[in-house]
Amino acid sequence: MSTNFTIFSRRGYDDDPSLNSDDVVWNMRLERSVLNGNLTFAVDGFDILHNLSKVTRTVNAQGRIESYSNVLPSYFMAHVIYKLNIKPKKK
Repeated sequence: MSTNFTIFSRRGYDDDPSLNSDDVVWNMRLERSVLNGNLTFAVDGFDILHNLSKVTRTVNAQGRIESYSNVLPSYFMAHVIYKLNIKPKKK
C-alpha cells in the first residue's frame, strides 16, 4: 500500500476571496504480487476525498472567466501486470 497527499493552493485574489482555493488531494495504491512477483494486481485511487472540481475560475485583464470541463476528477483504476521473462538461447 502506498499513499500521498497533495495540496493545490491558489492565492493572490484580494478583490474576490472565492477565487482563492485550497484543494487537498489524497491518492492511494494497493498492490499485491503473486507467482514469485510475475503477476501483480493493483488498484489506484485518485482524489479519494472528492475535493477537485470541474470548474476553473480565472481573472485576466478582460474580466472573470469560469470554465467547465467534462472530466472525472476522482476515479479508481484496476491493473493486472504480468512479467514475461524469456531467456535467450545460448549458442
